[in-house]
Amino acid sequence: SQNRDIKKRLENYKNKFTSFVVVGIGGSSLGTQVLQDYFAKKNFVFIDNVDALEFSYQLSELTDLSKTLFLFVSK
Repeated sequence: SQNRDIKKRLENYKNKFTSFVVVGIGGSSLGTQVLQDYFAKKNFVFIDNVDALEFSYQLSELTDLSKTLFLFVSK
């Protein structure tokens, strides 16, 4: 079923990535914050504004970009 396929993909992401960056300007990322509960032991960063200094600071907190999944959300 489709639900089983989604769970399988999530498990693959859960094991492959240590950090997740969700970019959603204007509140677009609010719905994806539910994923944070599923990936509770992972580092989540939610970027929801266009302030370059804040964006730079948030990215500098990530330890390994090669193990970081970026998700861009738009309304």
